[in-house]
Amino acid sequence: MHERRMLVLPARATASYRDHQFAATAGFFRSPMFDASLSNGVRYLIAARCNAIWSTSRAVAARLLRNGHPFVGRQCPICRTPLGAFSPVGHLITACTDPRIQAYRDTIGFSREFFVLLWQHAHEVAGLLPASDVNSLDLSILVLGGTLCGGATLGNDWLAGFSQMGTVVAPPAGRVVHFLQRTMWSYSSSLWAYHRNAAGQ
Repeated sequence: MHERRMLVLPARATASYRDHQFAATAGFFRSPMFDASLSNGVRYLIAARCNAIWSTSRAVAARLLRNGHPFVGRQCPICRTPLGAFSPVGHLITACTDPRIQAYRDTIGFSREFFVLLWQHAHEVAGLLPASDVNSLDLSILVLGGTLCGGATLGNDWLAGFSQMGTVVAPPAGRVVHFLQRTMWSYSSSLWAYHRNAAGQ
């Protein structure tokens, strides 16, 4: 119902897509792991990689929300935490404090252990020494299939999965599509509950 609202200026979408080199994993949606039942998750992932998910500040600036909405600046519409430099989806994957989102992060396997393995492997693929502390903002880019400015990337392992420190890790692309399939309805419904056309307004 809300997919039609995933709109963004072309220049902004192109910059986000180019800066994180998402073109290297552009054909992910052709993978047989994504059947028709996951079509919404795939669409949300494509939109997230193009910076085309509506944020609260963007919706307010476009005058799409009616008077009385509770949002202040650029924040998560679910937990109301300021997003800072995070994309909306990056925040959901790594930082949203809503109990429902946290519970599904646990269910899908977005654990600290998983993120550490992903962080280490992305740097190993690029021949880099990873920083000791996992940077959540950079991590969110890797989870979406992107490349960091320093070159760290999962490359083909984002779709194929990998082994790191003796642990076999299922394809991160599959996890993120399942996650978005389950959680973006909550994001969209929390934001667009204040749409000017809601409740006849």
